[in-house]
This record gives sequence, C-alpha cells and structure tokens, in this order.
Amino acid sequence: MQYTFVSGSPGRNPRLILIFAGWGMDATPFESLVRPGYDIVVLWDYRDTSFPDNIVRGYREIVLLAWSMGVLVAMTVIPGLKDRITLKLAVNGTPYPVDNEYGIPEAVFSGTLEGLCERTVEKFRMRMCGGSKAYADFRSCEPLRSVEELKAELTALRDLALRRPECTDQWDHAVIGNGDAIFPPNNQLAAWTTHARSISLYSGPHLPCFQDLLDHFVISKDTVERRFERSKASYPENAMVQREIVEELFELVKKHAGGLKHPDALELGCGTGMLSTMLVSFTENAKGTLELWDIVDSSPLPGATFRCVDAETAIRETAESTYDLIVSASTIQWFNSPVGFLHEAMRSLRPGGVLAVSTFVKGNLVEVAQATGIFLPLMSEEEWKKTATELGDVLDLYTRSKTLYFENPVKVFRHLKDTGVNALSPKERVTLSIERYPREADGKCRLTYMPVFMIIRKQK
Repeated sequence: MQYTFVSGSPGRNPRLILIFAGWGMDATPFESLVRPGYDIVVLWDYRDTSFPDNIVRGYREIVLLAWSMGVLVAMTVIPGLKDRITLKLAVNGTPYPVDNEYGIPEAVFSGTLEGLCERTVEKFRMRMCGGSKAYADFRSCEPLRSVEELKAELTALRDLALRRPECTDQWDHAVIGNGDAIFPPNNQLAAWTTHARSISLYSGPHLPCFQDLLDHFVISKDTVERRFERSKASYPENAMVQREIVEELFELVKKHAGGLKHPDALELGCGTGMLSTMLVSFTENAKGTLELWDIVDSSPLPGATFRCVDAETAIRETAESTYDLIVSASTIQWFNSPVGFLHEAMRSLRPGGVLAVSTFVKGNLVEVAQATGIFLPLMSEEEWKKTATELGDVLDLYTRSKTLYFENPVKVFRHLKDTGVNALSPKERVTLSIERYPREADGKCRLTYMPVFMIIRKQK
C-alpha cells in the first residue's frame, strides 16, 4: 500500500491518525484534514496490502480511522499496533465487505469487478458521493488512477475478503450513513452489532465529511491540556457540580474499598486536587501509597507522588497487577477510548482491586450541544452497564442528573470556560451559540450535567 502524510510530518507530533482510505482512492480527497496535536497519514492503493511499518515509529498513541474497504485492510494491521492504538473508528465499511448479510452483496461486488471501466468508475463515484451535484464537487479532488490499477486493487481486496480474516478486536465506534448506496446500511448494522462498542447513524452517503469525523471522535488532547491549564485558578470556585461528583465518588470509594489493606492507589486526572486531598487521608489511614497522574503539570501534594502524563497512554506502560485502587473523577470523557482505557486499568489492578470512576453519559450538557452543535461522543448508561459487566464485578453503577441555572447564555459559557470545558471554538460560533441557547420560561438558562458512577472490582 502507499501512504501520504496530509498533515504534519513523520514524528512532528507525539500522536498519529492512521486513515485507511477506501478502494480507488489516493491522498487527494484527504489533503485538507487537520487535528491539533496529531500527524495524519492516509493509506491507499491495496494492490499490495503490506503495511509500511516505518510510518508509525516514534508515536506513543495511534488513532485508527478506516473507511469502506479500508476496514478490511486495517484489520490486518491492528494486531501489530495494538499496544499503541487507542481509538478504532470504522466508517461505512464492515469486517466482512463481500457478504450478503454483513457487507456488499456478492453478486453486486462481482458485477462491479467484472464490468469495471471508466464509465462504471464514474457511476460508482457518483453513488459514493450521493448524487451528481455532490460528485461534481468531489471532482476537484478526485483521485487520478487508471482503470487497470483500480481493477487490480479490487481483485486483491476481493481475495483478502474471501480469506475472511477473523475480527477479534472490538472497534470503539462504527459510523453508518443511512444514505450509503455502496455498503447497505442494514448490513452494516448487522455486522457491527457484535463488533463495535457504539454505533452512530448519520444522514448522508457513503462518502462522509472526514473533518467532521475527526473533530467529533478524536480528542484534541493538546487543546484539552491548554484549557485546563488556563482554568486552574478559576476551577475550584466554579466547579460546583464537579465538587459534588468528587464527594459522591469518594463516599463510594470508602464504601467499597475501605477494606483494602496497605493499598497502592492511583488517581487519574487529579487536576486541582479536589479528590486527591481526600485520597491522601484514605491511603495514609490504610498505610498505603498514592500516585497522582494528570496531563497538566502540578505541584506535588504532601502524602502523594505526581506524574505529568497522558493517562490514556501511560496506563498501557503500567505492569500488570500494580495497583489495588484506581480512581478517576470526570476525566475519561477526554480520552479517545474510555472503554479501552478501563480495560487497561483493570489489567493494572491486582486481583480483588477496585476501580472507581465517574464520567458522563449521553445527555450531558445537552443545552450546549443544542446551541453549538458540539458534543463529545459519550456512551449511554446502558452501554456503560454492558461494558462494566465485561470488566469485572460491578459493585455500583448509576447515573445522576445535576442542574445549574444561569441568568443568560454568556454566563453559561463563562462557567464552562472557567472549568476548562470551553465549547466555543472557533470564535465565530459565539454569537450564533448565544442566540440558539435554550431558555426557561423565566428567561434563565439551564445547564445539565449527567454523571455516571462506576465501581468495579477485579475478580480474584
């Protein structure tokens, strides 16, 4: 396969986005893509599916986005990169791309291959784009590849699909366009029911807006770090809900982990130390140790050690059975794969150890999403329950609703900025977002937090 860096250059950033393009592509349709803190490389031309290992050297985190037939090719690469891949995102493709139930029907695929010519390639791309108007726009960045080359590539993909590689890894998200005229949406839904942790539908054709996908699913951790760094002074006074969440999570820690003897504890996302100060007393009373991790540098807290790290990647470097207690409040929603992280956290626990986590579920800050169109790809409570039962013994798992009221939208967004959760980027969204913000009958503005609390014990 061939590759092109469309953003950044090899090793410029510590994180890499690998995009496995669909059949018939080159890098041209992807050249405008950007995501702060990431280099982006596009892989294309699958006549030879050998992966160029040199492109991933030096990266501590890899995000994988596979589109269309690229899902099949990505599956052959995942095992060798498993220790560094956080997010796996599949878009309008399946692990079984030539299949009557889970992919492109066999007769349709064979007909495309047998009748391939310039006219049918143009017809395919028109269907891929969702019609003649969208195809006219696409032609400005259309790949320039010969029919002979495309036929050889499609033949190689057919042969790989017929070998039917086993899909053993769970994908984080499967994104399906309900107007996809290449991979039938119902077949995609059937395929991903057992192979994806979350499925998202959108109104659109086989060819998505890749920039929208990156903006929505890939966390800009550099941006998160800057925002929380700027809000360190204002956070304690304004994070009323976060303080309530910390206090409730700590009560659960005392309830379910109070019997641990000499626990080695780890807090992830310690921030300004709201929870840390409570955990210091807890671990000292139990004659244990406490380690604190955060992406923003901080002064050491007496009674604990501190590491400035990206917890999502650092946990992968932790030896198995290192800790007795891992705690995290309102942090993992800023990870590319919260579920993948929790699997690594459970691996890092000793048998009988406790994982105590709060994060947020779908519906969190729903008013902000309505006003801005910006929202995190959060899971529902039911999805978390399913995940938690796969991790260990679920001791507690429930959702709360916590609501704040503000005089006007400006004060809502100021509150979000003062707590590091700034949803108004770029700046041109500000005026429109304020106009769209929903108001109560009395003119006030509601802001709804939806925290979920999970206490999971590793089986002995």
